[in-house]
Amino acid sequence: MLYNFDEFIQRIGTDSEKWESGGHGNVYFDENSLSFSIADMDFALAPNIDKAIRQRLDKKILGYTEVATPAFRKSVTDWFSRRFGWNFDGKLIYTVEGVMDGVRLAIEKLSEEGEGVIIQQPVYPPFMRVVRSLNRKLAVNHLVKDENNFYSINFDELEKLLADENNKIFLLCSPHNPVGRVWTEEELSKMADLCHKYGVILLSDEIHCDLTRVGVVHHPVAKLKPDYDIITCVSPSKTFNIAGLQIANMVFSSEKLKNKVAPSHGGQCANPLSIAALLGAYNESEDWLDQVKVYIDGNLKFLKEWLDENLPKIVYRIPDGTYLAWLDVSAYQPDSEKFAFDCGKGGIIVEQGDVFGDGGKGFIRFNVGTPRHVIKEGLERMKKVIQKY
Repeated sequence: MLYNFDEFIQRIGTDSEKWESGGHGNVYFDENSLSFSIADMDFALAPNIDKAIRQRLDKKILGYTEVATPAFRKSVTDWFSRRFGWNFDGKLIYTVEGVMDGVRLAIEKLSEEGEGVIIQQPVYPPFMRVVRSLNRKLAVNHLVKDENNFYSINFDELEKLLADENNKIFLLCSPHNPVGRVWTEEELSKMADLCHKYGVILLSDEIHCDLTRVGVVHHPVAKLKPDYDIITCVSPSKTFNIAGLQIANMVFSSEKLKNKVAPSHGGQCANPLSIAALLGAYNESEDWLDQVKVYIDGNLKFLKEWLDENLPKIVYRIPDGTYLAWLDVSAYQPDSEKFAFDCGKGGIIVEQGDVFGDGGKGFIRFNVGTPRHVIKEGLERMKKVIQKY
């Protein structure tokens, strides 16, 4: 490999949420803990992103910076055309600080207080938080799990929720966090068709779209159904590990839909270093992504083999996408909150499954976006915790 993903980079002293906050406040966290919680990676910045940021700093002024430029739009549209065969008009892009900022904006503009937003649990916890904070009602479509941790969609339940006139938005996670499904073309088409049938806006969080297993194809749902009302939220933040720079894009399926959501006054300003990073990522760092995907695939395979040999009662299926493993630890400890805190005492920080909503009890989420030797040490610590049960 051209890049050294085995390098351990010390993140203590960088104000890292993942390594210095205790993984969402674990009281046993200290500087000797190993963190597998917050969804960012521990790999060095892609060299061309580093170069792009430094070159921007060399320009010496960081004033208000316009993002809706031809070069910016072309960088985004070219990326999705090359990687996914998804072609859309750059004028349908609206830039925000983060994907969840886009989700919040869409929910605010396209629904009223008391109306419903459909989500599929277990799911990324901010989905629940943003809906509740806006005084909308949560409508839960429960994913169906088999004995091998393979999840599928309960379409009968989903259609009932979509048919309810109070539910105005379907918030889709694609690829899904935490269960790791990359939805098939058939599944996505069926979900989109149902939304269209009942007049429900499809709001798709596709932040993990670039991080699929080698050979696994992610389908942007808006590519499959370009004539439907769909908003797609994307970002280079997970892909290139630049979440701290806070830049994301909403892609609207039509100018009419964009005008309902995006403010019409003034231009779009963003952090100039974020813009430089996006350009350095999408225009010059494709090889870095291709190699990091191979490394992550190796980490997920290593995790599977290690667990099968050492902790065989943990049920784990290698995910289709993301770098997040969804582990059923219930055979050892059905209370995932207790399991996470016991791990914390043992020097390993993981994400407890309860926070992902219905279906999360007895699970943990484990981030493998880190050097393999760190994963091995973390697993050895987890094994010691489990041996005490």
